[in-house]
Amino acid sequence: MIDSQAAQSASPLNLLACEGEYADTTAATGSWVQITDYAGYLIVLQAVGTISTGTLIGTIESASDGSGTGAATVHTFDTVTTSNDAPNVQRAVLPATIGNYIRYKGTLSAGTGDIAVTLLGSKRTP
Repeated sequence: MIDSQAAQSASPLNLLACEGEYADTTAATGSWVQITDYAGYLIVLQAVGTISTGTLIGTIESASDGSGTGAATVHTFDTVTTSNDAPNVQRAVLPATIGNYIRYKGTLSAGTGDIAVTLLGSKRTP
């Protein structure tokens, strides 16, 4: 029910674009994205291709501003390994009131991975 409500007028936004392989924690971490224009629920999709070695732990963090003030993890995706990758798609459904900003943080323990993360949500009507 929540998924269909959010998807009815969804506006997609990339939190981490898949532009090749990511090889470390910093490269697999997106920028802070303002979500104050969204209402209801947010759907975050983590899509993972091949993980060469090790594991990927993806999280969604929220903060009060675009600098990450008061950053806190609000969702942790299931761990992706070489035995459950290619493709591995997971979703998180979060209330749009979790903070003013969110970002994706991916931690690769070793090797490289193909990762894309997308935010879907309904923008507030003026």
